[in-house]
Amino acid sequence: MLRALTLASLLGWQDAALQRLPARAVTLEDAVAAADALPDLRAATAALRAAEASVSLAGRPGDPTLSFARRSITAHESYVLSLPLPWPARGARVSAARGEAAAVAI
Repeated sequence: MLRALTLASLLGWQDAALQRLPARAVTLEDAVAAADALPDLRAATAALRAAEASVSLAGRPGDPTLSFARRSITAHESYVLSLPLPWPARGARVSAARGEAAAVAI
């Protein structure tokens, strides 16, 4: 009972204190500047930029790999350089990345 009474008195005090504050006109520029500082909006903007960047990355070929092997018995060494060819999957990867970017933009 004491907790409820204390909470109610605090809430009543806050309402009275807020009513005593002077009213302030907010311009559109002030509202936009305040909205730009919101963490949720900043996170959504970063997610959109990341999704747009993934579209350009989807069209690029994969990273090359270099392998080295040494045969201890025959003392032969071999090097292999491989570069993945993006022919069949490139269009699907780009389409998927564009779809993800469009979904994030909504």
